Amino acid sequence: MPEALQMPEPELVRSRFCCLLEDLRTRVQEFFPIACVAFTTMVHVNWKNKGLDGLKHSNISYSDIDKLSLSNIPNGSDIFWVHLCMAYAITFWTYLMLKREY
Repeated sequence: MPEALQMPEPELVRSRFCCLLEDLRTRVQEFFPIACVAFTTMVHVNWKNKGLDGLKHSNISYSDIDKLSLSNIPNGSDIFWVHLCMAYAITFWTYLMLKREY
């Protein structure tokens, strides 16, 4: 860190730019597949369930975005395992990406 404080700014930018690009590439490679799989799987699973329909006659308010969340899965539903599998898949994918990169 002391070397970075003594470097001129253009040299510092040139020397750290590759690290920045590598980090950005790793994050995109990690995020994009997770986002595609999670969006296609989880939106479909959550949108088709009717867990929030029971709240229509109560004083609890919810918005349309809540239909895409875990709160739309009814208690005791067999669909809950999809959320659990996706959590493990995302964790495993992140582990693989970090292991490959570092």
